[in-house]
Amino acid sequence: MKLNFLRGAVAASTMTALLAAVAPAFAASSVESEYTHASCEGKDAICGVIVVASAGSFTLDWNSTEARDSQPAGPLTHPKCPGLDKKFDRNVPQGNYNKFTILASCAYKVKVKILSGNGKDENLYLTPGCIIKARVEGDLGSNKWVLDVSAANNNIPTNSSNKPIDQGGYKCGRQKNAGF
Repeated sequence: MKLNFLRGAVAASTMTALLAAVAPAFAASSVESEYTHASCEGKDAICGVIVVASAGSFTLDWNSTEARDSQPAGPLTHPKCPGLDKKFDRNVPQGNYNKFTILASCAYKVKVKILSGNGKDENLYLTPGCIIKARVEGDLGSNKWVLDVSAANNNIPTNSSNKPIDQGGYKCGRQKNAGF
């Protein structure tokens, strides 16, 4: 199996459509910082989007996304995945978000630090054309991750639960549920 399996599906949607699908990420919110990997530009990009939001009664102090050491075996993992590490130091007020347009199929560790509060992390698996909207809800004393996972359009392969999958059948979302 080759990584270019989904090039047509993602190219058909174009990265512009993928990015536009994220625009209404959360009601009455705005993007604080955004990053697009250089390999995610152009019609043949094999990428997805992770949106990280502050949905609690707090401000996020910082947010980072880094490629994990644990990736699917064989040719499924994007060859440029290892070494990806991006951190935003800008505060994310309640209701706002950061956006990462990054390589797929790749496993990532997403981290946040709540201003005057705790840090949280979540291991995610991003498939081509997948949008993961990850938000931290709650208050300073009690907070949790909540994920919304969807395909950018109807051309993206999904499983029976309507979750985007890659050519290996690995599911977009929490890494522990991806299947590898």
